[in-house]
Amino acid sequence: MKEEDKHKIHRFLDELQWKDQSTYMDMCYQSIVGHPEEISGLDVPLSHKLASLDRIIQYYANREEFERCMTLKTIKEQLNKKA
Repeated sequence: MKEEDKHKIHRFLDELQWKDQSTYMDMCYQSIVGHPEEISGLDVPLSHKLASLDRIIQYYANREEFERCMTLKTIKEQLNKKA
């Protein structure tokens, strides 16, 4: 993927995060649950991955979508085990 395309995608996601948080969080959730192995392969510190998961879990907890919280917590536990 071209660097310019990556920047466009990042700008789109940044904008979506602030304009439509529900859609943004749903996209994050679907990506994480659909490809949990990709998270461990990301070139970012584990602490960043865990903090991001915590923010998404808190979002769904506030919406009382506890099944999604449990799914994300399971993925978080798997990340911790691999560390």
